[in-house]
Amino acid sequence: MPDKNIKKNIILKKDLPSVIGDNTTLNYEIRYRVISEDKNRLSHWSPISILEAQNTGDETGFDPNDIAGTSIPYQVSVDKSGHIAEIVWTMPSLLITNPTDAEKILQAEQSAIKDFDVYISWQVSGTWSDWIWGGVASGRKYFLSYDSSTTATHIKFRVQKVTQVKEPFDAATYLISSGDDL
Repeated sequence: MPDKNIKKNIILKKDLPSVIGDNTTLNYEIRYRVISEDKNRLSHWSPISILEAQNTGDETGFDPNDIAGTSIPYQVSVDKSGHIAEIVWTMPSLLITNPTDAEKILQAEQSAIKDFDVYISWQVSGTWSDWIWGGVASGRKYFLSYDSSTTATHIKFRVQKVTQVKEPFDAATYLISSGDDL
């Protein structure tokens, strides 16, 4: 017979760790252990469970097969004399005026996203570099200062969900900017 004092805990999505992913799926890897109320006894760790996370394509209409065709409005500005490049973006649902109830839910989800991984690619001698993790943007704005002696002629930004493994993943990507002159 089950214990009548069993407690149930709910872990909110915002309290989950960063996702782990690849170019097609995003997952949370979760395990747990039970602790007695007096904290004197612990269970063994549970086996790792994999929960599938929502792909950015499901959230925003981003199509991993057409990365350049993002629906997220953004603006890149480059201060050539100050050697600063900046990207600012807006999640698309936040631009909807007079939203339906379903759109209000999407607006709440997208406005709750506070952190983004940002990757940078440089064009040198006509060839684009691999994506380099630039850092985490808190909010919808990221800037970096670059070395004035750089031989790069263009810069691209890639904005994606924060992931545990710092690599660019199509399934986590929100936008990729077009190349901008430095």
